[in-house]
Amino acid sequence: MGKEINLDSQDMKKAIDQLPSQIAEAYKMGDYIRVDKPVDKIVIIGMGGSAIAGDILQSYIANVPVTVIRDYNIPDWIDEKTLVFASSYSGNTEETISAYREARKKKALIVVITSGGRLLKLAQDEKTQIVLIPKFMQPRNAVAYMFFPMLSALENAKLLKSQDTAVRQTINALKKEGYEKIAKDLLEKNYNKIPIIYSSNKFSSIAYRWKTQFNENAKVMAFSHAFPELDHNAIMGFEHLIGHFHVIFLKSDLDHKRIQKRMDITEKLIRRKTTVTSLNIKGENYLSQLFTAIHIGDLTTYFLALRYRIDPSPVDYIEELKKEMGPYL
Repeated sequence: MGKEINLDSQDMKKAIDQLPSQIAEAYKMGDYIRVDKPVDKIVIIGMGGSAIAGDILQSYIANVPVTVIRDYNIPDWIDEKTLVFASSYSGNTEETISAYREARKKKALIVVITSGGRLLKLAQDEKTQIVLIPKFMQPRNAVAYMFFPMLSALENAKLLKSQDTAVRQTINALKKEGYEKIAKDLLEKNYNKIPIIYSSNKFSSIAYRWKTQFNENAKVMAFSHAFPELDHNAIMGFEHLIGHFHVIFLKSDLDHKRIQKRMDITEKLIRRKTTVTSLNIKGENYLSQLFTAIHIGDLTTYFLALRYRIDPSPVDYIEELKKEMGPYL
């Protein structure tokens, strides 16, 4: 794949490989965020790659309700006791700007996470707390910068105990070798196939991340679903299967024992109709399992793009759509 690397016009591979150092840097970025009033719920406003971090936080946090909003409007229940993270990598995401303005009117406690744009200007003018993250990468490659400042901010708010050990173990896990081999094996299994990613609810944010990375990096259709719900509907789609699919099971020893059994039985059943890969997620803790799984997915979809002789970085349809939408006031 040596010559094919020239297809990578924006050096996405470098951004993927820098995930451990990005986590170390990003975890410190929320240190100065202060939450000086009672909070009983957390909301993340964002779209696309900027919202994925919210999905991961929603999976990771168990002691406070966490909601991810991908829309122009916010629910009526947001109030002064709501901690809102308004996340837009570019700072120009119109849905996020609209929702941010509504959250301001409701006097929610807001933290803006961005690299610039209109959202940064609004936050500066309104003296909203800001986490300013690095520019010059695709938003989907900034997942560490969108997630870990929230983690440290929640520590400051006493909503989360210190994550120092978990973060350190996650960084060390990502420095290990072998991820590229797993990714290259997976890409061949998914070549000229439609990927379907299955996981438990505990890892549904990661399954969805894989799905969107297949969409944006490799420019292919992909789907994700979670156990146990998929055993009550989606499994029947394999009885009269139309199309060429490859199913990826993301499995973890942290999953409920009954979920693990469901996965094994479901895998056995659908192997009658299509090809399957069962990936056992490793890690010393939940956080390290989440981010090693993200890393494998990012590498797999990157290498699949090169296999298709596609530049993984540009998202031409998205940019064309934004242009036709015109400016948002």
